[in-house]
Amino acid sequence: MATKPLQAVVLPTPVPPASANGFANGEKAGGGDTRTVIIVHGQGQEGIVSVFADVLGKPFRLATSLRSVADAGHGMRQDCGHTCALRESGDAPGRGAVERMRLRVSVRGEAVFQERPVTLHLLYAWADQPPRGAHHKTQNILHLDDVPRRADGAAESRHLDRGIGRRRAASRCRASAMWENGKFPMENPQLFYEYLYRAIQWGVEYIDVEIWLPEEIRRNLYEKRGNSKIISAFHDFSGGFRWPSERAQEIFRDSRRYGDIVKMITVINDVSENYELEYFRSQIRANNPSGPALSAVNMGRLGQISRAFNTVFSPITHPLLPIVAAPGQMSAAEINGALATMSQLPRKTIFAITSRPSAQTAFFEKCFNELGLTHRLSAVDRGPNRNIESFCSQPDFGGAYLNPPIAAAQAYIPQLSDAARAIGAIDTITAHATAAGSQLIGDNAMWKGIRATLTRDFAPAAYRGRAAIVVASSADDASTAVFALRSLNVGTIYTVGFRAGERAPGSAGLWQGSEAFTGVESVQRVEMPVVVVSALPPSRSHLVQPLLRHFGAWPGARRAAGKAAESGSGRIFVDLASGPRKGDPRVVAEQCGWTCYGVADTGAFATVEVLRLLVGQNVPYSFVRLASGRSLS
Repeated sequence: MATKPLQAVVLPTPVPPASANGFANGEKAGGGDTRTVIIVHGQGQEGIVSVFADVLGKPFRLATSLRSVADAGHGMRQDCGHTCALRESGDAPGRGAVERMRLRVSVRGEAVFQERPVTLHLLYAWADQPPRGAHHKTQNILHLDDVPRRADGAAESRHLDRGIGRRRAASRCRASAMWENGKFPMENPQLFYEYLYRAIQWGVEYIDVEIWLPEEIRRNLYEKRGNSKIISAFHDFSGGFRWPSERAQEIFRDSRRYGDIVKMITVINDVSENYELEYFRSQIRANNPSGPALSAVNMGRLGQISRAFNTVFSPITHPLLPIVAAPGQMSAAEINGALATMSQLPRKTIFAITSRPSAQTAFFEKCFNELGLTHRLSAVDRGPNRNIESFCSQPDFGGAYLNPPIAAAQAYIPQLSDAARAIGAIDTITAHATAAGSQLIGDNAMWKGIRATLTRDFAPAAYRGRAAIVVASSADDASTAVFALRSLNVGTIYTVGFRAGERAPGSAGLWQGSEAFTGVESVQRVEMPVVVVSALPPSRSHLVQPLLRHFGAWPGARRAAGKAAESGSGRIFVDLASGPRKGDPRVVAEQCGWTCYGVADTGAFATVEVLRLLVGQNVPYSFVRLASGRSLS
């Protein structure tokens, strides 16, 4: 994905359909996408078109002029959507031609792709629903480094696209005025609009919009925000602002009109003003139960306690950074330590219950230390006769991770998540304090690890309605992968090595519409699957290789027969085996053109989910892979 087309434009966003999914927390993919993606590329850069088609799972065609794109684009808006490529030539003189084309179509998003993954932008800017995790950070953002990127730093660049583009991966984009030690002139609000709207087009997750900007600009940004979230921001550095004042209430009311999150930052003169802020925060929560969320802190050393109490988008620093971005900023470890000192972060005992040594145990200890958590990790051997219920009944039990998982039907676990109930397996037990005592909930995190792996480089829409193959020794081994595939709205799931049956109550719908391969003839009747998942044990993982070779030759054979591709040729192989093996099927898969993922990928994504469930910390996947050093299975 290193090609460099000049520009990509996509037609307007339709209203996302309601998702009747049956999965908890909006985890199932949306209803697909009918839009047409238009790619403008330079001569000899046609390869980027197939990259887009693979990522989106859509067919594509080439065009020679803007007129043919515009005329054919609307006729191409079918249920599956299309990708259309236009080479820059005399008929399409670069950016100016695209700007003129905007007069005829409403552009939803655009991007200049350089040395960076295409999927990153597609998922945030164009998805019919934002990917999981994009806006879950507002639930408790202090558990993830908020590293704001300021668009005014791009003002020195001659190219607006490149200036904002280099900041696409940021979680937040902010344009700071000169009075905030920034570079944006306050006398030119339109410049703010141009930069911030470009950040929206780039799919930046959060956009800071100052409330002193003209109302028309704030309203336009809010109405055109797409999947981005608008932070309606107020800053006061005078030292004269008072939280128990009518002005503070008025600022919140004004900010909430055009904001998904309200941010209020002030400078204080006395530590007692922190308690005035907490009373103001409690009033806002009580009077606005449906939101928007309030992020409010007092700057400077006197206001550090307010950063610990703020649970929404609290910017933090890190010891490795040379300077702090704002006076009084604290690291995540410092905030967690302060909360623990004030008994706001109770100490828990987290159990790692495994049947063999696991790298995950050492990694959890690393995370606890890095984040300043006071929790105790207890690694215990499950053993053949050990009763897991005895660990769960301990007074300081704070949760457990189990590898291998246990059956979902456990009398001492009264409540199950939808995933654990359908899959029939529990790999995570969480403890929640209630008036009657601690309540245990059984959950399954591995399916989210598999799903996150599948959508790492491919949009969820790429799987919709397309065939998938699951190879396993039993339905129990395959159920987690099948649940993840169902959440992506795949078409028929073909099974190899087992027959799906009525394994457990509530799981019948998991296998509805699946078909078993009964011989070579049934395999040959199936056209190219979008994904093959192998849940075979390590000693038998090589048995999937003939299947990979057969479908690996399918695109070439189809081209030789003169048939057009009905969708992107993206092929994904996921190997869930962990341990010594005779031969690595991923080597064969890569030779046949498959995009391959292993248990290190799914395990890392699953670990992200386990940490979120057990200790409420949003640890990035990249950190998990970096710190673990090897597979976490």
